[in-house]
Amino acid sequence: MSEPESFAEQVRDAFTHLHELRVLRTHPLASLLGAGGKDLSGEALRGRLLAAVEQLKPPADVPRASVPWRQYRYLHLRYVDGSSHEAIARDLTVSTRQARRDHLEGLRDLSLLLWESRQVPAASGEAMQRPSETRPDGPSAADRRAALDAELSKAVFEEGHHQVDLSEVV
Repeated sequence: MSEPESFAEQVRDAFTHLHELRVLRTHPLASLLGAGGKDLSGEALRGRLLAAVEQLKPPADVPRASVPWRQYRYLHLRYVDGSSHEAIARDLTVSTRQARRDHLEGLRDLSLLLWESRQVPAASGEAMQRPSETRPDGPSAADRRAALDAELSKAVFEEGHHQVDLSEVV
């Protein structure tokens, strides 16, 4: 598994345990997202994950029925409000299958955002900046997203909590 795929899997796992501080305290993301070689506390990691969800909130001029709004709303309803998958699908007025796609795409966006912030850590106490604001001379957001999507297309995001040996699958 490549580093971005492994990171994306860790992000998914951290969101699964978002409200379990004892799990987040020792989660691998606590060290990967910590600044200066110092691990984040469980509360700080949860705050960082929730801040990333809020960063995905589309601007007000984007139509509410658009895919970015659905993805943001799915993540917010699921991880901030604690709603079930079926309730979220009803709230978004989409099928459960479409809601699952929105969930997975939203997790990919979150993984990309956190992956980039890991490379350019935010100063403690400050809100995370969007990667495009922190590295204006780097590749465009679309290019970075395409590169990560190519890596993540190999990864499998499942609702279950088990790992799969890729060699067995192949």
